[in-house]
Amino acid sequence: MRKAIKWIIGASLIIAAIIALALAKQSAPLPQPQTTAEPIRIGLLLPLTGDGAAYGIPIQRSALMAQEEINASGGILGQRLEFIFEDGKCEAESGAAAAQKLIYIDKIKIIFGGACSSETLAAAPIAEEAKVLMISPSATSPDISNAGDYIFRTVTSDAGQGAIVAEYAYHTMHMRSAAILSEQTDYAQGLRNVFSARFQALGGAVVADERFLSKDTDLRSQILKIKNSGAEIIYLSPQTLPTSELIMKQLTAQEVRITLIGNENFVARDMIAKQPALYAGIVTSENYINEQDPLMSAFVTKYESQYREKPTLLAYMANMYSQLYLFKEGIEAVGSDATKLKDWLYTVKSWKHALGELTFDENGDRVGEYAIKEVQADGTLKELSVVKPQ
Repeated sequence: MRKAIKWIIGASLIIAAIIALALAKQSAPLPQPQTTAEPIRIGLLLPLTGDGAAYGIPIQRSALMAQEEINASGGILGQRLEFIFEDGKCEAESGAAAAQKLIYIDKIKIIFGGACSSETLAAAPIAEEAKVLMISPSATSPDISNAGDYIFRTVTSDAGQGAIVAEYAYHTMHMRSAAILSEQTDYAQGLRNVFSARFQALGGAVVADERFLSKDTDLRSQILKIKNSGAEIIYLSPQTLPTSELIMKQLTAQEVRITLIGNENFVARDMIAKQPALYAGIVTSENYINEQDPLMSAFVTKYESQYREKPTLLAYMANMYSQLYLFKEGIEAVGSDATKLKDWLYTVKSWKHALGELTFDENGDRVGEYAIKEVQADGTLKELSVVKPQ
């Protein structure tokens, strides 16, 4: 009898345990599949070494600021932004090599850059053939307009800038004879060509047209010819900020007293702030930016706080910073496929951010205004005129 009772009790306990285990399994949450969103990878092709790094590094920092902000707010559709940097060195050969690596080794479908026209023009056909989207914040050569359907820029073309500077020199400054001193690079020669053609079309004369190689450090021969040419104004078109400084020092050393007008290198705020007396009086131009705009003001304040320096070429930096937010909006609208994004970019009209107002034309070029500015004795920039290309 006792054995029977023990057996019944034991069986009951086993049955109870089985029931409890079954109930536990039913009430326990089912294991969820692990979802890991792939990052959105963007290649950045910029001059990170050499003279071009003087603006390549600030442009890179501007991208990193936007990346940090976007990732901190949840990324793009839950995906984090990830950058792969390649050094284009402001050179065609390095630009092409960087594009090859980003496209065929890193499998990148979106490239921000190049920063210089030479590296951009060399990389563009590689990107176009691979149907990789490429957008530059600062490459201004007129030749980029015809580089391909997948090639865009948030900076305006030198076809507009060179002409506007020539018109300002002729109509507003009443100059009738000009000399040109230019570096032999795609960017610098693009500006030189447009300025020269437009100034002469207006009725002015180019009385000296001197060029130099990027490796040259002694420009005394070219400057002497210009000094003795009878020119009323000198148009300066260097490639980089160090070269801009070199030119100004050698013009000063040779006591050249001719009015100066230059490309957008001469609006580099930190450069002129360090040696205002060297640059005072030069007239220059850049993409028009509203420095009082709240988005621009916030960008400048954060950059100065984070990097303990003033922005260099502010328009270029704002372009790169804003490009990240432009692509965030595009990816949220049509996804990250390069062809769909390309088609979406052609529809962008009057988009607003720190860079100002952005519209792309049929060539993927930015349609925008230019500001003519003069460097003051204290190193600040005085806005003389805002002009929209015809």
